[in-house]
Amino acid sequence: MPDEQRSSKLHQLTQITQIISSLSIVVGILAAVFTIYSGSRNAKMALAGVRLSTISTIKEFIDADAEARQAADRFMASEYSKPEALHQLIEQKGSGKRAYDSDELKDLRLAGHHYEMLAALVKLDYVDFKLVFETIPFPEDIWGATTQFRTELRTQNWSGKGKGLPDFWGNLDYLEQRYEDARRNESRNQYPLKTAGAVFLLLLFAIVLVVRHRFTKSHH
Repeated sequence: MPDEQRSSKLHQLTQITQIISSLSIVVGILAAVFTIYSGSRNAKMALAGVRLSTISTIKEFIDADAEARQAADRFMASEYSKPEALHQLIEQKGSGKRAYDSDELKDLRLAGHHYEMLAALVKLDYVDFKLVFETIPFPEDIWGATTQFRTELRTQNWSGKGKGLPDFWGNLDYLEQRYEDARRNESRNQYPLKTAGAVFLLLLFAIVLVVRHRFTKSHH
């Protein structure tokens, strides 16, 4: 009889130990879930704060963007939207700088300055690029129309023949690449990340399986 009691107590002690072990696993998993959720929430709140701080700046650029796009449209409607006409203007004025600063390219200069400033703010992380991408379209028209013009000013003739300006519209180069990357990422089939609630349910299911397995094992 004493042996049976000792055996029964030993069995009970084993069950209690297994229960405590299972509970420690549960607590550990719940703690991990809470840490992940808390960190994700804090990161989202911080990001929201940054974006809110840039809304006023973006609003100013959205307001100015209408004027810049009108200037771009006027330039595209002019004879200077053709690469040959731009090259001839450089030859006529004697340098790329004089051509760019001329009355003939007033609209191109206005639009170019607007987007160069926007690009600089994005490049220096003063404004959130995602917000820019969602609210301000990239000036594809003038970008495509000035490809040869930009190359000539950068490599051949800015202040005179043989004196290029390598960083002419350099910030716009950066912004164009960011837009391209963002469009490429959008086109990919990316599955959304699981929500914290879905992850919690999966972990809870795993916990139930672990506890059930330990209790089943303890009864054999």
